[in-house]
Amino acid sequence: MFTYPANQSFEDFNFPNHIPNFLNDVVANASDAIIQQCGGDARCIFDASQTGNIEIGLNTMEFDMGNVIDREQQGISQFNQNAVFLITNLKYLTSENTV
Repeated sequence: MFTYPANQSFEDFNFPNHIPNFLNDVVANASDAIIQQCGGDARCIFDASQTGNIEIGLNTMEFDMGNVIDREQQGISQFNQNAVFLITNLKYLTSENTV
């Protein structure tokens, strides 16, 4: 359910002829300056092109890079936990305690 500000309705926000801008199209038509400043990063290029503000694109790229680093660190941590689990259980399974 949506609520609208006073004196506004669905019709004020409905644009049936709107054609969205898709990532591939925006990146393909981006200026060389934006592509260069974004280092070829598609999300940066998209945001900078759509907003006309390179800083927004660069912030998107910086945010994305932070997420990649976090995921990589979490992946390494998870790998280490799995390795310890496997080594511990391998020692147990190769001992006289096997089922």
